[in-house]
Amino acid sequence: MNKISDILFSLRKPKVVIVSGSNSQMVKENIQQVLKPYFTTIKEALVIENNLENIKEIKFLMNNSPLPVLALSDVPFEKIKAVINEMPKQGFLILKFDEEIVKRLKEETSVSFLSFGFDKRADFSASDININGGVNFKINHKGNIIPVWLEKSKGEEQIPFVLEAAAVGTVLGLNLIEVSQAFKTPDKK
Repeated sequence: MNKISDILFSLRKPKVVIVSGSNSQMVKENIQQVLKPYFTTIKEALVIENNLENIKEIKFLMNNSPLPVLALSDVPFEKIKAVINEMPKQGFLILKFDEEIVKRLKEETSVSFLSFGFDKRADFSASDININGGVNFKINHKGNIIPVWLEKSKGEEQIPFVLEAAAVGTVLGLNLIEVSQAFKTPDKK
């Protein structure tokens, strides 16, 4: 970011979602699709991709946001730990369910986090997956089960991106019905 962008960001103080890891572009697009109906882009919620190399920039973004969220997929634990050490108390981590990483996060950090994946132990998991001219499945979260329909999807490879977007949306105050509705109508760009 440059100085002018830094000043504008500091004045607006948007909620920021930093996306990193495998398929970060797809994750970003799904998060934007969930947030678009409910947040004014940039002014209220900013979704950016970042490779987690520039800790100074990440720290700036997190410390100048009222609710910073890190959405990570397939990022090694040591890299996760280095970044969350800079996370303010109001920050939130969203990560792909991995039993060992979740266990270590609980033991070694005090960061607030949610997990997603096909494993039923994840905070956001998928069930009842059907592929028939699109994909429909159910998002399971804290005993709530909401159906999702992805008209243009050819297979279940998009499901983890939707689960991650659902977790981000929930952290930012959306309910699962609002998340599901965001996928009902394909994003028109």
